Parts: sequence; C-alpha cells; structure tokens
Amino acid sequence: MKHFLPVALLLFSLVVSAQHRADSLLSLFADPSGNEILPVAHMGDWHGSSENSLHAIGKAVDKGAAIVSVYLQKTADDELIMFTDPTLDRMTEGTGPVAAKTLSEIKALKMREYRGLIVDWPVLSLKEGIEATRGKILLRVFADPYLKKVEAIVKESGADHVIVSSEKRPSKGIKWMPVVDLDGKKPLKVIKRVLKAAPVAVELRFAKDDNIFLDDALKVLSGKTRICMSTMKEGLSGSHVDVQRGVDPE
Repeated sequence: MKHFLPVALLLFSLVVSAQHRADSLLSLFADPSGNEILPVAHMGDWHGSSENSLHAIGKAVDKGAAIVSVYLQKTADDELIMFTDPTLDRMTEGTGPVAAKTLSEIKALKMREYRGLIVDWPVLSLKEGIEATRGKILLRVFADPYLKKVEAIVKESGADHVIVSSEKRPSKGIKWMPVVDLDGKKPLKVIKRVLKAAPVAVELRFAKDDNIFLDDALKVLSGKTRICMSTMKEGLSGSHVDVQRGVDPE
C-alpha cells in the first residue's frame, strides 16, 4: 500500500536517543509538517518484561521509543492504575476484578511477565507512571471513561509530557490525541471537527487497506497535526501489523 512504504523507510532510519528528553520530543509535535517517525511502545517494551511496568518503560526509553501508551483501570478506592485488563489474573499473581481491590492491595501483588512468570515488579499508579516518564519519554493515556480524574491528576502533577486520548476534548492545557475511525460515520467531518480543537496528533484507524477515506483523511491532516497509526494488531491499520515486519517489511 503506497502510504506505508515511506513510513517504513523513515522508521528504520530514525534513531531517537535514549537521552532524548520529553521536552525535545514535544517540540517535534509542535511541528506538524515534520517527517520524523516517533515510535510508540504500547504498554512499554513488554517483551522480556511486564506490561506497563517501570521496567518496561525503562526498556522503551533505552530502545529509543518516543511515547509509551497505556490503558487505565480504577481501583476500589478510586485510584487509577496503568493496567490493561479489568481483571488482575493475567498480569499479576492476584485474581478478580481490579475494581474490587484497593490500590494498596494491588500494590502488594507481584506482576507477571510476558510469559506468565511471577516477577517482583509492582503495578504502577497513573501518578507513579507520570513521574517515571517525566523528562524521559512521552506518556499517552487512553483516558475514557476516567477523563475528569485523569485531567485532575495531570494538572496536579504539572506534567506537560502527558498526551490524553479520549472521545471528548480534555480541558484547556492538556494535550489531546483523538482516535478517528475511518470506518465510522462521516469520518472526514469528524476529522475537520477535531482539528478545530488543535490536537497534538490524530490517530487514524481502518479495518481494510482499501478504505475509501484514507487518502482524503491524510490530505486533510497533513501539515496540520501529527498522524498516528497503530500496528498492534490487524484491523487497526488494515493488514499492517508489527509481527509481519520480518516477512513483509513494507
């Protein structure tokens, strides 16, 4: 597909130093016409580590990622943790819903690494994750359905390296990266609407490579904001998936 060949070439040519400070990375977002590729480590570099852990974040920094992206869950005592699943079973030695345990109870649990083995790393709260990434790497947070609480934590922390992804635009002063589904209803109209709110980036998602809106979406966004595409799994950027890079680099 013609859009992805130059992206692949740029991605392999870009080297983001592990010493790159978050403010330097943010300056790249300030130039939407730039052609640098900024790799995102979803859940950190979790191979050989645990998702969203301090260890995985450190590995992502060392390997030159520009952003760590995380999902959030809320505990029984109304605290937010950087945790992908609504249950504890897959990624910790604990069991049951995250929402049934307090933060201190979850912090007492050991995590599981990517193969399921118990490791002595704690689950991070959002507050801890903000501090762990400060000055080192950008932190993208999928904030729904906790947007108001995320806003309060980000403002309290004084952090400027946090990028919030949410359906609604966060309050003034918080960086926003909305997700636009090109298979959804009137996606070009949605893109034009979100551009009015000056997002730092827009993520485009599409199930098939031949999505009829992709070309126009890229043209509308080009030079106005950064464009994000997810290759975590098939169906987010068509057939383009990270695990295929060895057999089909384009």
